[in-house]
Amino acid sequence: MKFIPNITAHIQNKNEHAHRFQALLTVIENREQSAALLFSCLVMMGHFLIIPFINPFLEFNKGFSRNLTPMIYLFGGVASFFSAVVLGKFSDKAGKLKVFSYSVAFSFIMVWIITNMPVIPFSFVIVLFVMWFTVATSRAVTAQAMISNVVHADQRGSFMSFNSSVQQLGTAIASFIAGFVVIRDGSGKLHRYEWVGYISIVVLLLALLLGRWLFADMEKKVGALGNAGDRAAVLTEIEK
Repeated sequence: MKFIPNITAHIQNKNEHAHRFQALLTVIENREQSAALLFSCLVMMGHFLIIPFINPFLEFNKGFSRNLTPMIYLFGGVASFFSAVVLGKFSDKAGKLKVFSYSVAFSFIMVWIITNMPVIPFSFVIVLFVMWFTVATSRAVTAQAMISNVVHADQRGSFMSFNSSVQQLGTAIASFIAGFVVIRDGSGKLHRYEWVGYISIVVLLLALLLGRWLFADMEKKVGALGNAGDRAAVLTEIEK
């Protein structure tokens, strides 16, 4: 409240007589915005497919105590915090699509390792999950930055609200699929968890292909016009 000024310029021209569902209709009718929401859903699905069964997989399949498994979220959360800052700044210089692409490619390796993990010391497990949380954070930060660029400032609030809903839908679909694929025997051991990993890799690959199709030209134009510092002009040029 003290240091950040009110940002109201983008809503000065708001049409008070617009239909209450106009924002939603605008998104549906716009091919780029609809594709961006599909992209966001796929990214979230690919990420969340393996999450619901991480704890029982480590406990019942790998023999780690339930008291140990929360440590992966502690160290992973710390890694996410710092990687969001560092990789976020790096993506501004190197290009968001480029960083996203490398993050997804590295995610393929990490997802395969985690879902096919042999019995290893828990310290190695923490290292693996720190790496996975890092690439997942990089993937999410760059994806959301690119998604926010498909709309003008006066539409960004409503659009990002739709995006949040689509992300929640993606997590729900991922959990639904994982629940059908993974089975548990009488001892609690999980089976076919690696299948979920393969599905996650396929979904992330689809997200990567869609992202490169959707954002490649946009990033070039943003780079060419970004020196002017006028995002509205950049978006207008992109629409042309």
